[in-house]
Amino acid sequence: MSVKTLQQNLSNWNPQGEGPHEATFPLADSWRIHLVVHKVESLASSIQRLTFVREPQIQGNLSRFATTLTQSLHGWLDKIQVIECDPNLNHAVLRSEITQTQNASIRYYEIRLFGTNQVQLECYVFDRATDSKREQVSFTWTHEMITKLAEEIVKANQFNNPNVK
Repeated sequence: MSVKTLQQNLSNWNPQGEGPHEATFPLADSWRIHLVVHKVESLASSIQRLTFVREPQIQGNLSRFATTLTQSLHGWLDKIQVIECDPNLNHAVLRSEITQTQNASIRYYEIRLFGTNQVQLECYVFDRATDSKREQVSFTWTHEMITKLAEEIVKANQFNNPNVK
C-alpha cells in the first residue's frame, strides 16, 4: 500500500468514545504507521505519539538516516537537529527548535530513531519557571502533515537500504 493511501485511511478512521485510540496502517516499502491519538476529526487528529516501523528489518546507516531526516524535515517541522546519535546502541534523538508557549513554557518535538527500522515522534513541554520535568503533550496535525512525515521517513530510509538501487 502506498503512503498516499494513508491520508484517505486517516480521514475514514472514526474511533468512538473516549481516547486514547490506536490504529496501525500499512505504508510503502514494508513500513507501517502506528498512531496513538486522543481525538480524530475528518482533516486532523490530536496525537499523543506516532510510531513508524519497518518489517522485516534491514540494516542501514543510522547516522546517515538521522542526517537525511533532519534535512528532509527542515522547513515544515520547525528546525530539526540531531541531538544524539549512538550507532553502538543503535539509537538517535532528533529535536525540533524550541518554541515559546503563552507562558514560560517551551515546546518541542522529539524524534527517536531505533536503528533505521523504527521512528517515534512525540511532543514535549517544559516549564522554565518551575524547572520541572518535561511533560509529553498531545499535538494537533492535519492528516496531510502526517502523510508528509510518512513520505519523508520512507524516502529518507531508502538511501540506507542496500537493496534499493
